[in-house]
Amino acid sequence: MAESSRPIKIVRVIARLNIGGPAVHTILVTQALQGTKYENILVAGVESKDEGSMDFLAAQHEVQPLILRGLGREISILDDVKTLVRLYRLFRKERPDIVETHTAKAGAVGRVAAWLARVPVRIHFFHGHVLYGYFGKLLTWVFKMIERINARITHRIVACSEKVRQDLIQFRVAPQEKIVTIPYGFNLSRFARAAACPGKIRAELGVSTSVKVVGIVARLVPIKGHEVFLQAARNLVEKMPESELEFWIVGDGELRESIKSQVTHLGLTSRVRFLEWRQDIESVYADLDVLALTSFNEGLPLVIIEAMAASRPVVATNVGGVPEMISEGETGFVVPVGDSEAIAEGLSRILGDPNRAKAMGVLGQKLSFEKYGIERLVRDLEALYESLLK
Repeated sequence: MAESSRPIKIVRVIARLNIGGPAVHTILVTQALQGTKYENILVAGVESKDEGSMDFLAAQHEVQPLILRGLGREISILDDVKTLVRLYRLFRKERPDIVETHTAKAGAVGRVAAWLARVPVRIHFFHGHVLYGYFGKLLTWVFKMIERINARITHRIVACSEKVRQDLIQFRVAPQEKIVTIPYGFNLSRFARAAACPGKIRAELGVSTSVKVVGIVARLVPIKGHEVFLQAARNLVEKMPESELEFWIVGDGELRESIKSQVTHLGLTSRVRFLEWRQDIESVYADLDVLALTSFNEGLPLVIIEAMAASRPVVATNVGGVPEMISEGETGFVVPVGDSEAIAEGLSRILGDPNRAKAMGVLGQKLSFEKYGIERLVRDLEALYESLLK
């Protein structure tokens, strides 16, 4: 237990600092809680080459993660055992008051190591989950069993959205009283500033302000449903034949070449641009007319929070916490999973009514700052820590 004469020491463990909400969350929280009351250590593995890295964000916020190379995404019994031993030794050396794990792999080895090292408080964050939509029945069952076992040595499980919490209860991961919901919180001011001065990316690409731009910002991996996005793009072109339309695919990943082939097959080559990960992502949002998200599974998508903070309306599939984020018809539209026609219809309604699109953006920005600001997140986390340390 923490002594009053010293800061509360927290070790956060995450599998990798790749592009996405979990990495941004852990970096910002580590920075925000560093001071006289808390001492933070961030432990991370190494991200894959095609995922993009958030190292630049860590450097901007003066967060220096401790890198454990065995703590990656892939499952390897030998590497995982070595990582468990290294974490155990780290915990015994640092003697933290709290170990906080993020993402499935880090949660599996990190919680066991913390339990063996007798860390007083053990917390695991679900930024989403792989309990459906990712693997076949057998492997999904295995992951459910792993989560149930690890939940027994965890003091509190944190879900990033109420939908994720309900999923965890439904899958009997842990008793419902052990699972709490704490949504993300971010520094959103840069997105609002960029939205007030758009045009940077359009000027860079030579895209006129008269062109309507629909964007998808996501890793190029199967769970993000880019094939649905492209079919929706094809449908939208047919639905709005007189409009100048472009579609920006922002991100990188294992499916890049496959997605490019789909673009060619659908006759969209002249309308689709591929933008890799950019550190000035706020300028990308500022130059979109609307964001689309076509995922088959999500937790609480960071891209929706960012787009709303940049006053952009959103059309997204009904997964994870998306319905909690979008006010239907007021900040965007929530559509059935895999329904490219519904996505195209939602996009058409927004693009065809500029006044409504502007009103959606204004309200979305207001709500994003109220619900997903870093100050609210810090208050929620401090309350959690204090309740468990008591």
